[in-house]
Amino acid sequence: MSEISEADLDSKTKPVWLKAMTAVQTKNYGYAIKLLQSVLKDAPGFLDARRLLRKCESQETGGPRKRTGLFGMKSGGGLGTMKLAGQVKKDPQATLPAIEAELEKDPYSPELNDLLFDQQRLMQEYNINDKEERFGLYELDRPNK
Repeated sequence: MSEISEADLDSKTKPVWLKAMTAVQTKNYGYAIKLLQSVLKDAPGFLDARRLLRKCESQETGGPRKRTGLFGMKSGGGLGTMKLAGQVKKDPQATLPAIEAELEKDPYSPELNDLLFDQQRLMQEYNINDKEERFGLYELDRPNK
């Protein structure tokens, strides 16, 4: 998945991005989160929207939470995160909205952020493999017999 800029947004997504920017300026973070998730659904490579989304989620949730579990040990992401981890391996594109929805609740979750990183890495690998097959690049690496 390649990184795109604001100039690369299509005509349907750009007005939503501008509305989200206005919502952030007026400190309407809940509305901005919904708009930014919509932008990222249409343009997952738009990193400026992803950064702004994390800032809005941080403002909305009030900052990082101190996580402690039984006997002072850190608690994990839970069953929902484990289910998402399995789904990421099967279909990384389809799990992006679910990961973003979980991150809306806890944007500082290390488990969810690692899962998002893995999802993006898998998407990039799939895109590279698709391009190689499309252009026949996989045959160039094979030794001639």
